[in-house]
Amino acid sequence: MIRRFLFLLFGVLDAVLVIRFGPAEFEQIGGLSQMSFPAASLFLLRLLFFVSLVASAVGLCLAKKWGLIISYIQFPFRFAFMLLSFGFISGLAHLLAVPSLYRPLICAAMILECGRLVGSVWIHWTPRWGRR
Repeated sequence: MIRRFLFLLFGVLDAVLVIRFGPAEFEQIGGLSQMSFPAASLFLLRLLFFVSLVASAVGLCLAKKWGLIISYIQFPFRFAFMLLSFGFISGLAHLLAVPSLYRPLICAAMILECGRLVGSVWIHWTPRWGRR
């Protein structure tokens, strides 16, 4: 029961990331030919990350193990691109108009992201109930 809930929660969080940031990323594809090689390489890596977010969202919502594996691979890129599953809490600093809250909320989002990794490992290694 809790495994299924965590699968669904992590899948929804990935879907929210894609919905929130995906359109802006995919709009930049037209400017790819004008980018320098390092910038274009980084952009393509980021685009690949977004495609993997779609795949992991589907896999996690369907409670498939490959969704977790994709999520493991994404973990370092979430920090590199600062696209955290719980990054929406940093928006609270802007909503409350308290800029000094931004850094603590980003730190909280990073800690929650590490908690997500721990939860994913727990899901991965915990045997399913009723199956042998």
